[in-house]
Amino acid sequence: MTRDPLTGLRTARDLAGEEGSVVAIWIDIDHVKRLCDRDGHLAGDGAIATIARVIREVAGDGGTYRTGGDEFLVLMPGGVRDAGAELAERIRSAVAAAAVLTISAGVACGADVGEAWVRAEACVMSAKQAGRNAVSVD
Repeated sequence: MTRDPLTGLRTARDLAGEEGSVVAIWIDIDHVKRLCDRDGHLAGDGAIATIARVIREVAGDGGTYRTGGDEFLVLMPGGVRDAGAELAERIRSAVAAAAVLTISAGVACGADVGEAWVRAEACVMSAKQAGRNAVSVD
């Protein structure tokens, strides 16, 4: 298992063993570049670490991954879309209360991780277009 050094979360490299139907929650931090430009990269790293901690506290560690600089993936193997939407909203609300930044999240089901991930990522774009700090469900 590979752990991200900043957040302690599993990385995308660990997704290779995940199979079967899944609900994916794709999370993207809103305006992290703006924070880094204004306050420096240490502030950005601090915000990312705080948000990762909140995600882990709400979603648990088992299916939570840091997939990129300001992007995270939460998997619910065999999950139900409505349960994924509820979890995404709990994460969004907890992050808004605990961090200096907000998140946008997308929720989608798929026959496998790849399909669910692509669909959830498209939903994140809808959440961002709707004004950010939002959850969009496929």
